Amino acid sequence: MGENTFTEPSFETELSILFLGETTCGKSSLIRAFLGENFLFKLPPSVGVDTRDRIMKLEEDSLVVKMRFLDAGCRATFQTVVNSYYREADCYVIVFDLQKRDTFEKVQNWLDSIVDKGGDISRKLFVIIGNKMDLESRVPLSEIEKFCDDCAQKPLMFLTSCKSGEKVEDAFHDIAKECIRKGLGRDANNVGKSTKEISPESDPNPNSSSSDGGCGC
Repeated sequence: MGENTFTEPSFETELSILFLGETTCGKSSLIRAFLGENFLFKLPPSVGVDTRDRIMKLEEDSLVVKMRFLDAGCRATFQTVVNSYYREADCYVIVFDLQKRDTFEKVQNWLDSIVDKGGDISRKLFVIIGNKMDLESRVPLSEIEKFCDDCAQKPLMFLTSCKSGEKVEDAFHDIAKECIRKGLGRDANNVGKSTKEISPESDPNPNSSSSDGGCGC
């Protein structure tokens, strides 16, 4: 075996988590924060679906899980790429920007797209994350809580900061715990290779980027 051979730590269950939401809400930055990577102010928007993962132990369940994050590109031209991942996901995380009310108002559109494309969603976990809690929120907490209470999918709700890392670890830990409680995921011996990092063949506007900077997708 060569000196540079990498052996992935063992795990018992793999969870596939699909991230959705409008551009610059901080989806990619949330994942980076959970992986212990530095915050980048000019993180470019995701293209296609990027895959990242982290293996963690749930002490209360005495279980080692691999959380596989599917970070979906959010421009409409990439939706044909993203659609193939809706059915595969165990959990859907919809991220919105607490400073931008319009991104919260579009959460329902993302929920509708999951219902339309996700197949049998009766056992899937739904999560809504209001990101950038380190900044002044323009969406009242009471309104977010009412939306989740009224939502047919009864999503878990978290507020986080991808910049400071506040509440990020707690949110993903609770997401993993709830997935396991619902019996979601695949046994390590049955994990397939269908999930891979892919990009669209062409981007009609390859130089496009967020006009207001921020933390990419």
